[in-house]
Amino acid sequence: MNKSIIPRIIAIVVALIVVIAFFLPIISVTDDYRSFLDGRSGKPFESVDLTYEQMKDMSLFTYARVYLQGGEEIFHSSFAGTFYGVLIFAVLLFALLTLLGALINKPVVSIVFDVLMAAAYYTVIWDFLNRGIMPDSNRVWGISYSLYYPCAAVILICSILMIVLKKKKQNDK
Repeated sequence: MNKSIIPRIIAIVVALIVVIAFFLPIISVTDDYRSFLDGRSGKPFESVDLTYEQMKDMSLFTYARVYLQGGEEIFHSSFAGTFYGVLIFAVLLFALLTLLGALINKPVVSIVFDVLMAAAYYTVIWDFLNRGIMPDSNRVWGISYSLYYPCAAVILICSILMIVLKKKKQNDK
């Protein structure tokens, strides 16, 4: 097997993990708060298609959707809701473009969008911390919180390795 294909396959698989992580819980609630939410019915916001059940495990996708739908009610500004929703969706966009770069064997494209994805994710997490969404006594970080930075590092390393192996192959000819 061609050695240069291994880092590409790893980059593709890890980029897929990052795309899937966008839909996995970024923040989950504690058992006590889960019991509290079980006793609630209806919706926490009139303008948002979100139930109390869905609040138990919220993904970046869910947060973006909530902010886009309920910006006026949540932030008292539809612009703020749109801004935060677009910022969160930027993580997914850059992850998809990173995946595309790996699929079409363009490691520089993967590097650029991987770094942008990590920067957008860092900004989202910083915002969650700055606005007091986390840390919170009723919430814990979900599985996707732990995936983004290691995956970004693996994609970066694999993309650099793809460039190095490609240059080495060209020099050997």
